[in-house]
Amino acid sequence: MVALFKSSLGRPEQHQTPQIRISPASSNVEHSEKQPRRDFRVKKYVAPGFSQLNWSKLVASGQNLSGVEKPIPVTKEELAKHKTKEDCWIAIRGKVYNVSAYLPYHPAGQKRILDYAGRDATVIFMKFHAWVNEEALLKTSFVGFLV
Repeated sequence: MVALFKSSLGRPEQHQTPQIRISPASSNVEHSEKQPRRDFRVKKYVAPGFSQLNWSKLVASGQNLSGVEKPIPVTKEELAKHKTKEDCWIAIRGKVYNVSAYLPYHPAGQKRILDYAGRDATVIFMKFHAWVNEEALLKTSFVGFLV
């Protein structure tokens, strides 16, 4: 059973309460704690100035964050060369993005993206961000099409 309580910030918090079962065969009372659900979408705190709103403002500024002057065709071999924190490219739905500038803004932390650096991240992106419009989010980071 899950009880909701208001936190000091006015938001509901979930607290696990033990379940009590009484066995019909005896009068023994059994206590069982439910295991907390593992949520792999844990948000981490980002440094001040690196919120999604700050990222949106950076994208809206029109600054080219791709590292290329115009879109280029990108092979899987070329994509694989860009897998460091300073030079991090990923492919999503056939489009390649230089996400180096986005790393400190990612709500789940940089490591989540770096695990897929230099690779096609479509499957993992769709698993956790199917509702996100990556073209709008990363439009100034677009490098080219995966060929």
